[in-house]
Amino acid sequence: MSVDIIVIGGGHAGCEAAYAASRFKKKVLLVTHDVSTIGQMSCNPAIGGLGKSHLVREIDAMGGLMGVCADKAGIHFKVLNASKGPAVRATRSQSDRILYSKAVKSLIDSKDLLTSVSDEVVDIEVSNGKATGVKLKNGEIISAKKIILTAGTFLNGRLFTGEEDELQEEETNPFPIDSNKYTNPTIQDQLRTLYTTMEQFYLISHRIKNP
Repeated sequence: MSVDIIVIGGGHAGCEAAYAASRFKKKVLLVTHDVSTIGQMSCNPAIGGLGKSHLVREIDAMGGLMGVCADKAGIHFKVLNASKGPAVRATRSQSDRILYSKAVKSLIDSKDLLTSVSDEVVDIEVSNGKATGVKLKNGEIISAKKIILTAGTFLNGRLFTGEEDELQEEETNPFPIDSNKYTNPTIQDQLRTLYTTMEQFYLISHRIKNP
């Protein structure tokens, strides 16, 4: 199987990336552990808010999903700091988590060139220093011109409870990083072999912002 773009992760960023790419007439594959949880919100189902509402507006201006789905699933809308000046005001909506996820999935499914699958990416195919595809847990290799990794905090994620600090366990982390516990090498391990340090990976991935 061959596509133009593979998006790894079905959270907010992954859905926006996959939807935007499909609008440019690109054949897109969205890989997530469970397609039924696409667009799933956190325990605080808020869209916008202080320091964030302008980002939602920018996404909306570019034809993204978040603003549209927030309107469909909104149960409470408020202008924060309404009594203060315009510079510190922000809009925020509280959404029904189930309705929001359904709205996102509905828009994702409406794109003919966008396919979502429930699977796990266990390896990124690399040739001559360039990503050329991914290997799924079921053994299938899918080639692509571009790969977008939107794993969020799950890459090298850590849990802090008071003074305790521990790595995320398998059941809470779809990208486990303890290579001794799992047969397949993880994306985290692979990135460490491609780049000397994750700091180097961060700098390279942000080269456009920091030339």
